Amino acid sequence: MPAWLQQKLWSLTDPLRVDQAELLKNIAEDLSGAGPLSSSAMAAIFSLFERFPGIDANGAFHNLSRLLEEQPATLASLVRSLQRQPSVMGLRLLNVFMVDGVETCDGLSLKNLLRSIYLRQNIPEGVVQEAKHLLALHNA
Repeated sequence: MPAWLQQKLWSLTDPLRVDQAELLKNIAEDLSGAGPLSSSAMAAIFSLFERFPGIDANGAFHNLSRLLEEQPATLASLVRSLQRQPSVMGLRLLNVFMVDGVETCDGLSLKNLLRSIYLRQNIPEGVVQEAKHLLALHNA
């Protein structure tokens, strides 16, 4: 990932603003044709989700999430991100793996990860509700 592009991800302050949502869309488009994401690019995207845990940025984060779905090392990075700071977008991405039948990552049950997120203190209500929804969806 070019340094200027990574810097733009790190510099976003309000992804709900129209201009920043447009920037996110453009970044996702640029990355979609660039081949596999570097670990630093993935870290920058997860950091963005963690900085704004309770929002989807009017769908702008969805484009980045779709990119992550295609990356081979995403699940382990995703689990670490959710353990640091659960986010709505992280949980939605986790759901993609769970729907595909993935049950564990490095020995950790994904259902247990959801339970721990649901029970955590001091996380946004939207994140708690998303975890609760996914627990019900996956009969956990």
